[in-house]
Amino acid sequence: MLHLGGGIYQYELQASCGKRISYTYLINGIGENISSGCCINQIQQRQIVIPDSDTILPITCFGSCDSCESGVLVTFRVSLGTTTPAPQGVFLSGTFNNWSTSSLPMTFDSLNGAYYIQLVLSPNTSLEYKFLNGSTYESLSGPCASGPFANRTLTVPQNDTILPAVCFGSCNPCPAPPPPAPTSLVTFRVNLGSTPASPAGVHIAGNFQGWNPAATPMTFDSASGFWTYTTALNEGDTVQYKFINGNAWGNDETVPAACGIGTPANRFVVVPVNDTVLPAVCFGSCNPCPAPPPPAPTSLVTFRVNLGSTPASPAGVHIAGNFQGWNPAATPMTFDSASGFWTYTTALNEGDTVQYKFINGNAWGNDETVPAACGIGTPANRFVVVPVNDTVLPAVCFGSCNPCPAPPPAPSTSDVTFQVNMKGKNVSPEGVHVAGTFNQWNYSQYKLTQIQPNIYRITIPIDTGALILYKFSNGSSFTTQELITGSCTQFGNRFLTVPTNDTTLPIVCFGACDSLTCASISIDDFDPDRLQAGFSGDKLFVYGMPPGGAPVRISLYDLLGKTIFQLQDFSQPEWSRTVYLPAAPYMLRIELDGVEKVFKLLKAY
Repeated sequence: MLHLGGGIYQYELQASCGKRISYTYLINGIGENISSGCCINQIQQRQIVIPDSDTILPITCFGSCDSCESGVLVTFRVSLGTTTPAPQGVFLSGTFNNWSTSSLPMTFDSLNGAYYIQLVLSPNTSLEYKFLNGSTYESLSGPCASGPFANRTLTVPQNDTILPAVCFGSCNPCPAPPPPAPTSLVTFRVNLGSTPASPAGVHIAGNFQGWNPAATPMTFDSASGFWTYTTALNEGDTVQYKFINGNAWGNDETVPAACGIGTPANRFVVVPVNDTVLPAVCFGSCNPCPAPPPPAPTSLVTFRVNLGSTPASPAGVHIAGNFQGWNPAATPMTFDSASGFWTYTTALNEGDTVQYKFINGNAWGNDETVPAACGIGTPANRFVVVPVNDTVLPAVCFGSCNPCPAPPPAPSTSDVTFQVNMKGKNVSPEGVHVAGTFNQWNYSQYKLTQIQPNIYRITIPIDTGALILYKFSNGSSFTTQELITGSCTQFGNRFLTVPTNDTTLPIVCFGACDSLTCASISIDDFDPDRLQAGFSGDKLFVYGMPPGGAPVRISLYDLLGKTIFQLQDFSQPEWSRTVYLPAAPYMLRIELDGVEKVFKLLKAY
């Protein structure tokens, strides 16, 4: 809430008229206790039905329905009129804040077009003040300017008061702005015909926008093929304009004198009293563009290539040819995982002879060498005469006239289940991971799942017969990997020859070859008074539980005793859970090692 001074706090809320809302005040997270009055509901909350107009509720005392202050709420208001607001905002300064220029920022009321601030002041107090636009004081003259510094003055009345809104630097309200001139929407349209559009787009410039060739882009309408721009213009104005294929002078059209005015000629329109869509003209012409010739008949052609055992480039696989300007990076192909082919489909003119090549990458030098037996030209390119029907070309091997030979069968795998006992370890929030030669020692790929206190497990398919080295990590980095020596290691790593059948490895201690040397953790010294709990946004946190994964039950209820959730988990020093709940008080119960701890929590938002 905003501190208005004198111990008075204020909060402004926008809500639908007629809606009943409940609310309460809190100090340091502790709510007030109201026994009666104030339209309180069953859980001791204040209530109000939102009225039909803006309302300032009376000042009430915390925990009471009555006022406990003798101050008066004064609302100061100022309008800037035609003055541009400073980026820092508008402020109030006066004898009541030692003429501070930044301690009392004002709030803009878009409904009334004025800035306002509310202060609690002592009745019958005489004070002086001024408004600031940013760091600039208003300059006053006239009957409201008092003293050698021409300050505004006020004797604080006995009752809450909303002062009239005055104009910045004036004793009077700001004059009403003149009514805007009547306007009509005018839509300009141009057709480039067979001229390609500039990469910078198509623009319009004229006396209505300062003749700036780059300020007003037009929009391409794919349905009509026209570039369009719509704007509101004053009725009766004579608007001169030109179209620009780009965004700079030199790319503007030459307007024929027959449909222009001035020298050199500009297009023009006298803005009518109704919204108007101007006829679409051809760029540099008074008339529409001639109709384009009908397109040549096309067929869809699907190109397919198989890379075989060659890995695809990180830049992908592309096709280049005379149908797309021989650009090795412009036309990416798509990998079809079902067939293992890279494909590209496009519409080509029937009867055209299309030459092309496949590129494993996106640059020349990564293109295939086409055998002369299935190519034309020197060096050879692949070719196809586009048929009259849609066609899927045979899949060829990269750099060959034929399909790729069938790949060797994939090696068989066995499911290997790894298990580790983390007893005595403070498990990282990132979890427990395993990595090895089977995944290039990627410590973030395989995260183990806790299946019971301290015990973590994961099952991974690995090539049968492979000799693998591996380690567990308390985290997701090699810096948190276990340090291990003994008969279960080779070169400081655990090792395994993967059998032909699925296998579950014995549970071992983290950093040891057996399961007997794990350090024991007791929770006998667990102190429930160390537990802390609270909400942070939509996250519920519990701190202070012992490490080691002791069984714990965590339950959350509302104040009416309704269960939000109840779950069984394993203890850890920092426990959290995302819960999407409305702002309200809740009860949290933690049961651990025969001890129960109950918290009353407030979810603030």
